[in-house]
Amino acid sequence: MNWRAGCLLACWLPIAAHAVDIDPGKDPVPSVMWAFYHKQILGDAPFVFDDRVKLLAPTFAEDARQVPLEIDARAFKGEVVKILAWAELNPLPKIVDFQPLDRVLPWLSIRIRIEQATPLRAAVLTRDGLWHVGSTLIDAAGGG
Repeated sequence: MNWRAGCLLACWLPIAAHAVDIDPGKDPVPSVMWAFYHKQILGDAPFVFDDRVKLLAPTFAEDARQVPLEIDARAFKGEVVKILAWAELNPLPKIVDFQPLDRVLPWLSIRIRIEQATPLRAAVLTRDGLWHVGSTLIDAAGGG
């Protein structure tokens, strides 16, 4: 093999590795809106449902105007590029777009407002281009 073919092969292999279908696993919080938000927020990027993305919220929102939410992606140890979070059944679903710098932990706690019971999702993009999705369901009064 000549050096040109070797260089071409070396450049092509990482791209080909991502072309392989990745099994995302079973959705831990089945939702009628997942397919829409997957396409809308993550595009066609590969993803997996991953328990290492900790999305902590109360099971019932006593005060739907101030719901505590914690997103913890420290399990990825310096590989996190971006964290996105959304509430699927909220009128304004996008919660946060967080890009931790080198010395910032991929871990945040915030308070959100929800309008009704809704699945919450947090998607963590790692340096390899794969989205890791954590999910939880929060119940609340309201909605239809």
